[in-house]
Parts: sequence; C-alpha cells; structure tokens
Amino acid sequence: MYNWQWDFGDGNVSREQNPVNVHAEPGEFTVEFFAQAGSYWNYPMWVALWDMDTHPLSPGSPITVYPPPSALPGQGQAPRDPDGDGLYEDLNGNGGTDFADVVLYFGRMDWIASNRPVVAFDLNGNGRIDFADVVALSDAL
Repeated sequence: MYNWQWDFGDGNVSREQNPVNVHAEPGEFTVEFFAQAGSYWNYPMWVALWDMDTHPLSPGSPITVYPPPSALPGQGQAPRDPDGDGLYEDLNGNGGTDFADVVLYFGRMDWIASNRPVVAFDLNGNGRIDFADVVALSDAL
C-alpha cells in the first residue's frame, strides 16, 4: 500500500502520486512531499524552496522533487541544510557549517556536480557547481 501527501506551501495539498499545482501569485513557497508504505509515513523526502522572482515557472511547469541527499563519498552522514534555505551547506552532516565543509566541497566539487541536483548545492546561485560555491561557503562562515 502506497500513499502520497503533497503540501505546496500555498494552502493547496494533494494525495495524488503526480499532482499538478499552479500557484496563483508569485512568491516564495516551500513544497513538502511525504510517502507512506504500509503503515509507516516517512519524513519529508525533499523540501524545495522556490522564489518565483529568481526561478520563474510558467503555468503548468513541473517542479522536480528530488530525494534527500545521501552521504558524500567517504562521509558517514548525509549533508544537511542547517538554516532551512534549501541549500545543503553542512556537507559532512555534523550539524553545523564549518571549514571542514569548505574543504569537503572543494574536494568533491566534480562529484557533487555529477551526482546532486544543482539547485540544492549551488551556494552562490549562479546555476552551476563551481569554485565560486566554495568561496560562498567559506564567506558564510
């Protein structure tokens, strides 16, 4: 038995597997997705933050929902989003952002670009994974 639950952040919800939701007004929305297998509900599989001013979507445009990131190679814990902005600054998953995350980002930049959704790790917002993200992470410390 599988069930789905979507909260689109605009007051609309859905229990469809692949729903469509069009936000009536531009703004910032947090979209949450939960899945149920048997009697167990999981925590949100991904929380996507969309700012319609910087990431405009035309009516009917799909929003891609990704699963939460797993641990980077050589790490025991999955990356975290400590400030809830939709960006995973805590790459080693230790609960805080520190210089170890900067070093890990630099060392795994090519791997991140090939294996992660850019939107979750593009720390400077230029649409790609590059050294500028390492600098942005370092500057944020």
